[in-house]
Amino acid sequence: MESIFTTIFPMFVVFGIFYFIIIRPQNKKRDEFQNMLNNMKKGDKVVTAGGLRGNIKGFQGENNEIIILDLGEANVNVMKNYIVDIIKK
Repeated sequence: MESIFTTIFPMFVVFGIFYFIIIRPQNKKRDEFQNMLNNMKKGDKVVTAGGLRGNIKGFQGENNEIIILDLGEANVNVMKNYIVDIIKK
């Protein structure tokens, strides 16, 4: 009985460390990012995955999937998932 405990217990300890160091912070970061995407509004300055910076001019499509960015002289349609950051004023 003692040998089973000594072999299984370290595995639980390693999994616990793995969970608190890697999995939990990543889940928190993902939830914060999803919250940021859900709270975008017209007029916010955003950065896309391709490096474009612009203001949100409006939303269209089902579930506001497409965002229209005003880049000055041009308007660009961007999928919501390609927004990587909102620039703080």
